[in-house]
Amino acid sequence: MSIRSTPRLALGAAALLAALFALQACCGTSSPPAEEEPKPKAEKPSKADEADKDDDEEEVDACAGNFKSMGKSSFTCRCESDQITGSVWGTDIYTSDSSICAAARHVGAIGKTGGVVKAKKTQGCSSYSGTQKNDISTGKWGSYGDSFYFPDKGDGKCDDERGVAGTCKGNFKAMDKDSFTCTCESDQITGSVWGTDIYTSDSSICAAARHAGVIKESGGEVKAKKTQGCSSYNGTERNGISTGKWGSYGDSFYFPEKGDGECAK
Repeated sequence: MSIRSTPRLALGAAALLAALFALQACCGTSSPPAEEEPKPKAEKPSKADEADKDDDEEEVDACAGNFKSMGKSSFTCRCESDQITGSVWGTDIYTSDSSICAAARHVGAIGKTGGVVKAKKTQGCSSYSGTQKNDISTGKWGSYGDSFYFPDKGDGKCDDERGVAGTCKGNFKAMDKDSFTCTCESDQITGSVWGTDIYTSDSSICAAARHAGVIKESGGEVKAKKTQGCSSYNGTERNGISTGKWGSYGDSFYFPEKGDGECAK
């Protein structure tokens, strides 16, 4: 009996197919993955963006009319230009019913256009001096229960603690202190004065302050200090005030911001 043999062509195809499966199992035949496009780098925030972020973080509430109405013992608030108005009593330290923004302008914590202020409550004082600063006039007052001040522009001490004596009296001797700060009203810029830069202690404080250029015609706050007597005093004319010359005198006074308290040579 004869045996039928498998055709050579069929055997060759089967072997080729088996070899292809073996190659696929071993090494894979899929196409390499496509390269991914590089991702764009995140942009670094600009300085302008950072500034805007800072502004947002520093946003504060608007200041209320007076310190009491804020209902806090300390706070930061913003004054707009149209809020720089209202009554104020005191100098550097103010009664708590005073306008925050007008007081802030008076003390120099903000400019004419307003700005951000920090205010803090402090003790009441036995008296408050009124002065004119930065186009704001404040009133003087007696005893009041509590006060406020601006930490960037003061220490929260009452006038008597800081040597502030309220309204200036006629002459230096009458103040009965070796050094003090007082306020001259415009109608107090009068009286006799002897000396230049250093004055006899019986000279008018306010007239001498105007002569030295410490205050203007409208008056203002002055700081005066006692010093030694001199063998002579020069008389001059300055700022519409004429002072007399004098010989030896027991003691003198001067204004620290306008002189050194040394006798004329």
